[in-house]
Amino acid sequence: TYVEIQGDWLHGTLPPEMGEWRKLRAFLVNNNFIGGTFPPTFGENKMLGTIFLNNNRFNGTFPQVFSTLKNLEWLEADNNTFTGEIPESICNLKSLSEFTF
Repeated sequence: TYVEIQGDWLHGTLPPEMGEWRKLRAFLVNNNFIGGTFPPTFGENKMLGTIFLNNNRFNGTFPQVFSTLKNLEWLEADNNTFTGEIPESICNLKSLSEFTF
């Protein structure tokens, strides 16, 4: 299952129900105007392998929930307003081969 909404001028925040999307493999929402922080339930999407968040308005500390996604291979999160450091646990993901911040 994929969510692909790229470059569509989408505004708003992510719903907490995202953790219920258990079969989600790719979440591609780059080049929009999505903001806010990530719901803690996002980490429940254990099958996620690809996440494109770049060029949005996400903010707050870099989401720790990404480090729980053991199948994550590709994460693009540049051009947002995340603060703080990248959690070391993300660097320990064995499957992660592409990462931009």
